[in-house]
Amino acid sequence: FSFPMWSILTLLLLFVLSNEGLHGKCLPPEAFGLPYQILHQPASAAPHLEAGGVVVQVQYNATLCPDGAAGSDRDFALQWSTGLHNVSFLWLVHNRTCPGSETRLTKRQLGLPLPADLHYTGQAMLLAFPPGHFYESYALQYLQEPALEVHPLVDAAEQALAAADTDDELGDLA
Repeated sequence: FSFPMWSILTLLLLFVLSNEGLHGKCLPPEAFGLPYQILHQPASAAPHLEAGGVVVQVQYNATLCPDGAAGSDRDFALQWSTGLHNVSFLWLVHNRTCPGSETRLTKRQLGLPLPADLHYTGQAMLLAFPPGHFYESYALQYLQEPALEVHPLVDAAEQALAAADTDDELGDLA
């Protein structure tokens, strides 16, 4: 029974970071705003990085807005800080965006852009869970690595010759 090396390293990193916390201490409960739950099961629902942002599924009591809508992506903001070992810690802050006291239990998938001053450099990014979760934090990863743009190394003269050859071949067929 063996684990892949990346799994062992991830577990070791999470152990070290969870014992040291954000700057050596845990985030206070009020840093997360109003109560909410991060959904992480099944695996496809787990928080992850995608297209320059964080995708996370949440469940919370959304305040009903005057138009009848129950909450929106604006109910959440993404905050971050750099912790020990240059690890970026991110967390969601749940704010009330509509006045009123009537609420509805809501499940929502959020797609929040990474903060403008946070640049993904391949270093570990952990999403801190609010108090009362099974996890204290979760290592964010891309489900699929971002595609790299490929630019062929062909100069303009070669492109012109290839186009001329194609025109000649088409002329011979006519």
